[in-house]
Amino acid sequence: MNTTLPRGLFKDGFNNPIMSDLVLQLCPSKEDINGTKKRKLSTDEPNVTTEIYVSKLFLFSQSKFFATMLSNGMKETNQSKVQIFLEPEKHTSFKELIRFLYTGTFDDKSPETLCTILILADQYDLPDAAQYAAEILQKSEMNYKSCGKYLRFLNTIQMSDIFKHLYNGCASFLEEKFEIFDDAWRNDEFYKLNHFQVEILIKSDKIKVFSENTLYLAVRSWCDGFVNRPVKASHAKHKKSLIKSIRYHHMTTQYLFYLLQTENDLKNDPWFQSTIANALVYKQLKGEAKETCQKILNLPPPRPPNVERETLVMEMTATIGNEKPQRSEWYFLHGFPVFLSVEHVQDDCIGFLVYRQKNLPMLDISRKYFLKSQITGQFEMLMEKTRHYSKFDKSPAWGLAVKKQQENPYTGKDSTVTVRVEVKLLDS
Repeated sequence: MNTTLPRGLFKDGFNNPIMSDLVLQLCPSKEDINGTKKRKLSTDEPNVTTEIYVSKLFLFSQSKFFATMLSNGMKETNQSKVQIFLEPEKHTSFKELIRFLYTGTFDDKSPETLCTILILADQYDLPDAAQYAAEILQKSEMNYKSCGKYLRFLNTIQMSDIFKHLYNGCASFLEEKFEIFDDAWRNDEFYKLNHFQVEILIKSDKIKVFSENTLYLAVRSWCDGFVNRPVKASHAKHKKSLIKSIRYHHMTTQYLFYLLQTENDLKNDPWFQSTIANALVYKQLKGEAKETCQKILNLPPPRPPNVERETLVMEMTATIGNEKPQRSEWYFLHGFPVFLSVEHVQDDCIGFLVYRQKNLPMLDISRKYFLKSQITGQFEMLMEKTRHYSKFDKSPAWGLAVKKQQENPYTGKDSTVTVRVEVKLLDS
């Protein structure tokens, strides 16, 4: 059995012809030349792209792989040159791996090179090189781009304890950036994530979200641009795999029915139908029966609640006149799209309405209406009975009408109003 010598003890011997009795010749693999999956070139004159001068005795002492290659009677045992067949993009990383055996460090510490070193270190049985590369990656400054690259790389290899540290570092970075998920999923950064990053978020137990409904909406939006955001066409193919990490049994009953009505590409899918049906059954259970079901099915617990988002607060300042009859913005009440609209109702009135999307079920919600006083600058709650509009753009709506009189403290002469509506979903 070989005994590993301390790293850096023979740093002067790296790639030194005087102190070497073996040349490692790096050659492109046949997979890169002919598009086949064979590992080596079947030719007497391989295309050598890089040569590394090494000591047989030193390699023997550093790696079980090289010890076996140089001592088991294979043709490499007595040769002065040995061909190593690798994809061309791995040649730099292989040279850095040999450098590490001699010096205990790498010259090229770019993320791309270090990721490839992790693969080669595993292949050539050099766990300390893999550990060192992983430590450098973990300590390097993480950003969305590097995090995405690491996760894409990690999903191409067999995960070991060394790689798990890097994976956990990526997960921690994303969980910190998207901790308050109710707000973060609507930021541009979310739509730039790759599907490996999105998968980490929707599997996380650390992100805070008031309703599981929002997780589904976020995935749907990332996949198909549901909230009118441009998304990559490649996102759509990941929808079915990503939504399987959603915790449907923690959704609201109304939202589960809403999904059955609106997800045209999924509502006939057996897995989707079964999952929604099981979630609806689970939500009917009470007390001990519910706890037993959760244990038997090993259902994950609710995510940490973002209690600050229990109530949706919608605010808008609008100037409404004959030339500007309406201004609308849409929000999301725990996964349900709802709209706040300020519009010119009549010659002497401004109305502000809360209404839901056409295909939404009737929502059981409580509403509070406020207008900002032009005098005090403070919001004041309106105590008048709210009016129910049976149809507004073919959608149920609720709202108030405010007279545009000069003495009205809420509207200026230019018919400018600042409205605030607090909406709370009563369904559980």
